[in-house]
Amino acid sequence: MKKFPALFVVLSALGMHSLQAQTIELGFTAGPSLASVRVSPVPDAQHKPMVSFAFGPTLTYHLSNNLAISSGLLLDRKGTEVETFISPSTTRINFDYLSLPVMVRYSFGNFVK
Repeated sequence: MKKFPALFVVLSALGMHSLQAQTIELGFTAGPSLASVRVSPVPDAQHKPMVSFAFGPTLTYHLSNNLAISSGLLLDRKGTEVETFISPSTTRINFDYLSLPVMVRYSFGNFVK
């Protein structure tokens, strides 16, 4: 039982050493997106893509100087504009999603990061 605290201290020290070697970056991502959603009773020719947005906070964990894992919680809006048969107008259909992308990034060269 007395070996457990000593082992815990040694493993914690090794863990803190490796934690200091890696860095974590917090950021924010925002940008436009062009998406189209198909609605089944309406023919595909009547759908128009809609310009929308995607934004949210991001977190990047650097495993080495060149390799990193990045993720974030993004709010995406996808939708379509549908021409109606009844009147010569268009109807917008919007869907809002929370997405959690996980990306691996590899950088090479000295000046491009």
